[in-house]
Amino acid sequence: GVGPSGLFLATALPFRLGHPPLFVPWSDVRARRAKTWLGSAVELGFTKAPKCVVRFRGSVARAILEAWERTDPGVDGDAAGREGLTPSA
Repeated sequence: GVGPSGLFLATALPFRLGHPPLFVPWSDVRARRAKTWLGSAVELGFTKAPKCVVRFRGSVARAILEAWERTDPGVDGDAAGREGLTPSA
């Protein structure tokens, strides 16, 4: 899920039992729009785990990107003012 302070990642049931959601603050998230053979996606990178990349598509991707962009008032929607966010290729 997304919240004003960060991103919560959880595993699917039944694996969720005994494994609380992982919280990542927005300050540790880098996002970029990506094109794949399946269409548009949002790729998230993490400053504290630079080799880890997670890709989301559809409504989940839009919700994450909108919440992430709200964390920086300098974002103007065209990738200016925010490290890591790049326009679609």
